[in-house]
Amino acid sequence: MTQILFRADASPAIGTGHIMRCLALADGLSHSGAEITFACRELPQSLQDMLRQRQYRLLPLLGAVDAQEEADCILQSLPQPPDWLIVDHYELDAHWELVMRPRVRHLLAIDDLCNRPHAADIVLDHNLSFSESDYRPLVGKGCRLLLGPRYALLREQFAGKTYQVSRTIRRVLVSFGGSDPGGELFKVMDAATGLPGIHFTFLAGQANLAWNALQQRAVSQPDWCLLRHVDNLAELMLEHDLFIGAAGGMALERAAIGLPGLVIAVADNQIPGAEAMAEAGLHHYLGRADEVDAPAIRAAVLAADYQQRTHWSAAGRKRVDGKGIARVVNEIRACALILRRVLEVDRDLLFASRNAPEIRRWALQTDEISRPVHDRWFSARLKDEDCLFLIGELDAEPVGVVRFDRLPQQTDVCVSIYLLPQFIGQGLGAALLRRAQHELVCHWPDVTMIRAEILPANHASLALFQGAGYQRDGEAYVLSIGDIRT
Repeated sequence: MTQILFRADASPAIGTGHIMRCLALADGLSHSGAEITFACRELPQSLQDMLRQRQYRLLPLLGAVDAQEEADCILQSLPQPPDWLIVDHYELDAHWELVMRPRVRHLLAIDDLCNRPHAADIVLDHNLSFSESDYRPLVGKGCRLLLGPRYALLREQFAGKTYQVSRTIRRVLVSFGGSDPGGELFKVMDAATGLPGIHFTFLAGQANLAWNALQQRAVSQPDWCLLRHVDNLAELMLEHDLFIGAAGGMALERAAIGLPGLVIAVADNQIPGAEAMAEAGLHHYLGRADEVDAPAIRAAVLAADYQQRTHWSAAGRKRVDGKGIARVVNEIRACALILRRVLEVDRDLLFASRNAPEIRRWALQTDEISRPVHDRWFSARLKDEDCLFLIGELDAEPVGVVRFDRLPQQTDVCVSIYLLPQFIGQGLGAALLRRAQHELVCHWPDVTMIRAEILPANHASLALFQGAGYQRDGEAYVLSIGDIRT
């Protein structure tokens, strides 16, 4: 069983966002069969309860004072070294990661700030704020960068919802995360008193230390509903016409639903993401918390007309599809992918897979191949010095086939790739292609160009090769060896 160790903290001061998005990823990995452990210095009781309910192990870090002591504390408390360390912490960088690297197989760093180096196999930033050119100087050459809302760490409940923008604003949902240390809910309550006829739902968060004061404020307001926690936030969002809240993870959740939003940055690290999402048309950014008062919030609610809200809703759903967890889980799985040469023992496997309807449908030759024809072809490929014939495996099980054939000009090769039928749709194609391309460079250093012939209706293959940087060249797609992406 794959062992996954998360390193993250939560408190009223730093909020609960790091733990919540790690929990979402942990759930996805757990569903894939992984065993989960969280190592934390600080964690409110409500979040500890969430871990226990999921039967995730909690490893308290109480005595460690530096990176080396923390690493020793973690590793001494685990029955075996983790396969993956996933760290989501603004105070931990390459120095801490390098201490941990010899003790783990793989490391993934979750970041929002793009302000410190990482010694990770994968760096994930699901915001719109930074590009590959921003992160590349901060990571190693082989580091895989997962950037943008395609990789948003959202719970499954936020995918595939249908939201209808209302003509008028009747219900407003307000939330500033799990703790709201700045007391922004009170500010919105001040604004709400001047907006009669609109129902406000205030979601305080389980770590909110001002719960009693919020209750006292809300008790005399018949059009207000004060909640401390809900299990299905997506359903609550679907019931409202407008959202007012922080520019953290909930802004991405709201965008995936399509709920139009007015956003306030409650911390400096939220500003780049809030501004980038506003520029992309995903919401209206009101500014930093210390710059936004109750009258400004009230005016923004009144100004949010149907046309604006429709635009924000559509832009959000287009950019954030709620499938980020599945993509990240697939990337993690793909790191265990290994390549080997095709061998004589693979003859039957390739005969069966090449004739599978799912494979033949998109082959350049769609007819079923007879056994004698396959055997002659297979034997010739094994002997052909101008053919690099590879199989990708996960846990010693074949998942896909890649073949490179030298073209007459010798410096060009033609690539053929397919996944075995049972692995189609699991996000392994991109990793298989990346690994095979690097194997190609090692095997034939003189090759300068890769060509791929793709049927126009094969949208999955088109997306695969275009995502890997291939460009249209007549009837084929080509990639210069110098443009191979990590």
